[in-house]
Amino acid sequence: MSTSRGFDSRAGLAPSERQLSSLDDCTWNYQRTHRGVGLSFVAEDSWSRAKLTRDATGTFSHWYVDFQFPPARFGLGYDTCDLVIDIMAMPDRTWRWKDREHFEDGVRRGIFSPEMENSIRREADVVIGRIEAGEGPFAAEWLDWTPDPTWEVPGLPPGYRDGVSEPAGGVWLPG
Repeated sequence: MSTSRGFDSRAGLAPSERQLSSLDDCTWNYQRTHRGVGLSFVAEDSWSRAKLTRDATGTFSHWYVDFQFPPARFGLGYDTCDLVIDIMAMPDRTWRWKDREHFEDGVRRGIFSPEMENSIRREADVVIGRIEAGEGPFAAEWLDWTPDPTWEVPGLPPGYRDGVSEPAGGVWLPG
């Protein structure tokens, strides 16, 4: 399922170009999606989020690493912003970049500052090392993890407004 609020002028653009355009002019196109079952690992000071992804049958499929701003906590959860570039890692620990050319385009266009670019590259080195070593989110022990069946699915907190993002601590400006 995917919903989008406004931004009809971007409807014909490729997803990566819509994302770069949003980052460039600081307007957000919120999308709510559901893509199978997974387990996400997010550290407060990390420029990435690792997700252990399962297919519809519950079988481990791959790891997906989103590079993003370190999360900032606020009353209803946390805010972050996807930074276009990703890594997919397969069960045999081979990995590949996803949308690297779009990230490089964002660097050339000045959407990402040299400091941000360096932060992402340092984070990528750490993530790739963990993938290859089978450490952290990429450790074998997580492959069989399942949530306790007695856990209830949490509801959205009071005050949550579907489709609206209110940045914690101010507005991010690229560059």
